[in-house]
Amino acid sequence: MLSGLTPITKAKTTASRCTTGSEVGGHIFEINGYRFQKGIGVGKFVRSNIFTVGGFDWAASILMEFVRLTKSTSQSILSL
Repeated sequence: MLSGLTPITKAKTTASRCTTGSEVGGHIFEINGYRFQKGIGVGKFVRSNIFTVGGFDWAASILMEFVRLTKSTSQSILSL
């Protein structure tokens, strides 16, 4: 070894992790008079009442021109 030089040491390996909690909630939003609501116009929507999940207030807004029913009811799942 040369005099006056410091020996090289191996680099240390570190690791970290970010974890978040999750909340699960449910809200039933019925659209009464669907036939009349779907003709409300392009860009217009119907909105649910406000509901709370995970300490935050939410509302579902649905653009009726994109809703297609195959039976008498339709079910959508929204994940945020």
